[in-house]
Amino acid sequence: MEFFFKTNHTKFIIEVSNGLICNMSILDQWKVLNLALARWGSCLQAPLILGMRLFWGYWYARSGMIKLAHLPEVAAYFESLSIPFPMAAALVTGILHLLGSISLVLGWAARLMSIPLIISMIIAYLTAHLDATKALLSDPVQFILAPPFLFLLTNLLVLAYGPGKYSIDALNFETT
Repeated sequence: MEFFFKTNHTKFIIEVSNGLICNMSILDQWKVLNLALARWGSCLQAPLILGMRLFWGYWYARSGMIKLAHLPEVAAYFESLSIPFPMAAALVTGILHLLGSISLVLGWAARLMSIPLIISMIIAYLTAHLDATKALLSDPVQFILAPPFLFLLTNLLVLAYGPGKYSIDALNFETT
């Protein structure tokens, strides 16, 4: 097994099977280990983001369908949270969650769709989960355990890193 890494603009080839790694400095051994873990870890990126997209895409679809199926109840709940135009907000949120679920599952326009989904989760934190939001600095566990957190995290990851190589976006863009 060979590892290639650069240090001070010099390229090293280390044959681990021949025991040459033992003759290296601790820093160079750390670099070899870090490179090996980076290569192994990068193999997990696409399946991990795919799993997150599929899992949370399903839950967004479910959320959207429930909101649209029970629109008057959701609007009444939104009104109790002092959300303006509660019926329109419930309808827009339901449709957004359905469209967002399709986008996440297919990995199509995922970065673009993650923006309104992130905004939706921030609104959820600022209305339905205001106590968790206020506790962000004093009790971060309460913030993390609030229902919007993993939805928000997934959308932030998709926005930052793209939907991964198992997506429609990967077929169209080289940056996913």
